[in-house]
Amino acid sequence: LLASFFLFAKLGNNIEKVFLLCVLMLGIAYMTVLPAESAPDEDRHIISAYHLSNIMLGGPEPEGSLVYFREKDLSGLYGEYPNGHTYVSMYGNFFSDSPGENYVLLEKDFIIQTPFWTYLPQALGISLGRVLNCNGTVTILLGRLFSLFFFAGVTCFAIKILPFGKNILLAVSLLPMTMELAASYSYDSMIIALTFLYIALMCRLIFAKEALVIQDIVLPAIVLAMLSPHKY
Repeated sequence: LLASFFLFAKLGNNIEKVFLLCVLMLGIAYMTVLPAESAPDEDRHIISAYHLSNIMLGGPEPEGSLVYFREKDLSGLYGEYPNGHTYVSMYGNFFSDSPGENYVLLEKDFIIQTPFWTYLPQALGISLGRVLNCNGTVTILLGRLFSLFFFAGVTCFAIKILPFGKNILLAVSLLPMTMELAASYSYDSMIIALTFLYIALMCRLIFAKEALVIQDIVLPAIVLAMLSPHKY
């Protein structure tokens, strides 16, 4: 809160920069305070993102309702209800060296059936952690971090093009529930960001544009096509 007052004092005329700094600070704080699996249905979202990471890396994909999961990445999952022991384990595991590439099979009967781009940011983060041979805690955090980066980038662009009400969109995007989802594996991170962008595009067309050009039709159509399959 103190940081946001400072940022407004220094960057008050540039709402996008204020948002970007605030969302990254708060998002990383939420990632730390609310560890993996604590967000709504995050266990399912993690499995779904990991499944996409396996496809991206060309890893073995068994038949049936199973998915390969690096055994050491299981140490990055801390359950739905964190406690004191959770944070002690997170701290220790973050700096641990976990050699080996052993895989285990996990049930994926609850994998979420959505288009591939739903979990693309999270899967890219997981894949980076696996390629760099990071430990489980860092790998799972990278998936969350990439989700946060996507949310921050898309919402920042939405605030930039919004012709009015920039402070309102900034405030809504930094609400606790919004931030919890933005810094998680939940596909709501992408849904909220794309919704903000679609609203901003429509407001710009209605209130700021005097004449339509082809990209004014194509861009909102693409955003809506990406958004609609998730919560049709």
